[in-house]
Amino acid sequence: MMRMLLPVAMAGALLALPTREPQPKLDRVDVTMQGALVKVRGYFRSGGNPDSNITTLTATGTALQRHGLPGSATRDSFTVARPAPGATMAGQFCVQSTKRAWNPAPPVCAGWSYLEPAVLPPPVVDSVRADTLIVGLAVRPTTATLLPGQQQQMCGFVIFGDGQVVQRSVEQGNAVCDGFYRGGWALTQRQPTAAQQAKADRTCLHWVATGGTVTLEPCDPMRGA
Repeated sequence: MMRMLLPVAMAGALLALPTREPQPKLDRVDVTMQGALVKVRGYFRSGGNPDSNITTLTATGTALQRHGLPGSATRDSFTVARPAPGATMAGQFCVQSTKRAWNPAPPVCAGWSYLEPAVLPPPVVDSVRADTLIVGLAVRPTTATLLPGQQQQMCGFVIFGDGQVVQRSVEQGNAVCDGFYRGGWALTQRQPTAAQQAKADRTCLHWVATGGTVTLEPCDPMRGA
């Protein structure tokens, strides 16, 4: 029987074949907010047909996290609690491929960061003064029963948030409306302020008759701001 012996130089060349698993390619790392958590997701590709991929995540103020994945995996994600308002959290997402009997290559890493929105102050709302806020309308007379051909003067008055009732200037001088105002509200209330009178005068009103009942309604919408 004949035996073939490899030349020493060739045998040395075979022993020198690379035995390190190629580094994976880390394509990108996404950071999103999900409820009370921050989700960090990495996308990668592994060459050399690895047996497994190992992913790790570091984050400010938290312990390192580690996942063991199949060699065919191409992405992985980790979650961490959101930081305090206005604080920034940062760290690294790393992936490393491994193969039996091969030396693992160093992991490939990418940095990531997340800025927690600061607590916004409550919106600045223009203060609403009760004495210039229109809260309703008053109608006098409250009811009227008319026969065909009869007419009835209806008077509308603007009610403000501080309880003040104001007669619009357009109805001042009308004997019927003056009578309702002077004989009622004017006896118990102060004079309306200039701002109240001006707002009442800018308020549009109209009359609506439904089923024999006449009511007063604001124009659409009740304005005068």
